Amino acid sequence: MNRGILYFSVILLLSSCFKEDELLPGLPVYEEVGRADMVSQGGVDYQKQLYFDLSSNELKASNNRDVWDLAFSCENGNPNIFTNTAMLAQVAGTGSTNFEENFNPDDHDFEFERVKQFYHQAWIGEDFDAQNQPGGEVFIIDLGRNMQNRPRGYKLLQVLAYDGSSYSLQVSDLDHANKQQFSVMVDDRYNYVYISLSDPSEVQILEPPKTEWDLLFTKYMQRLFDGQDTLDYSVTGCLTNPYLTEAALHTPALEDTTINFTSITLKDVIDSNFSAQADVIGHNWKYFDLDNSRFFMRDNRFYLVRDSEALTYKLQFTGFYNEAGNKGAVEFIYLPL
Repeated sequence: MNRGILYFSVILLLSSCFKEDELLPGLPVYEEVGRADMVSQGGVDYQKQLYFDLSSNELKASNNRDVWDLAFSCENGNPNIFTNTAMLAQVAGTGSTNFEENFNPDDHDFEFERVKQFYHQAWIGEDFDAQNQPGGEVFIIDLGRNMQNRPRGYKLLQVLAYDGSSYSLQVSDLDHANKQQFSVMVDDRYNYVYISLSDPSEVQILEPPKTEWDLLFTKYMQRLFDGQDTLDYSVTGCLTNPYLTEAALHTPALEDTTINFTSITLKDVIDSNFSAQADVIGHNWKYFDLDNSRFFMRDNRFYLVRDSEALTYKLQFTGFYNEAGNKGAVEFIYLPL
């Protein structure tokens, strides 16, 4: 890993990376190391989910955000199942354990997964008791909207069993058609494995091994205050790996305009409050200007990221558009401390 400043463009559609130039010892080096395009195609914004590793300077994996519906925790003793809010999916508990009952979605309250908690306990995850056994509640899954913003419909879901290495479930359409029972085997090399409810018997490995990535660029739901009320909004941002990765916002720079990326040192790491909360970095490194109909970077937002190898980096986002002016071209610089 060079000790110079690394310039990165992470634009979430392609996954090309370029070989680093040889560095001169003792000199700071500015280096652009990659472009991967996340801009809209066919009227669809931010189609990809992208996993990035800081220590290796590599884009480790990417997937279309519509290929999965449910994610299953691989951590033994911590059963958890969350829905895909990148597709605006929601979940409602019915309070019933009778899978054959007729359920009307209008009679139930749907919730989006909260990014602050879903890596730890999703709404379906609340069905598991202190002994990690499911209570058998039937859930209604609103699958959200497809890439063309059309409703994807509903599914019924019930967790039948969990033994630490697999989940047993049944799923059907809302009218009980296409009922299937299946198992999802987990793999503790990963945080989560994934399924699509269109073919739930096929387990998908979408993310890299949990020790090999730090940042996830994706759409997700966030509770935001609009001036009158707190509402759910779909945002595009950066989440951190739930496995041994922590982050902190460099708060002094919010008040002191003399602080810049170069002036941040190891002392700032010591003085910072790191958190494993997934959205410490989040989406607030940019803002939308209504007058210009364009996103702009917040120049005073600097982040510190500590990875699973206990390496700490300072990081700043520098752009959100490609040369053609299409949004979604996330650019950032970072440097190990």
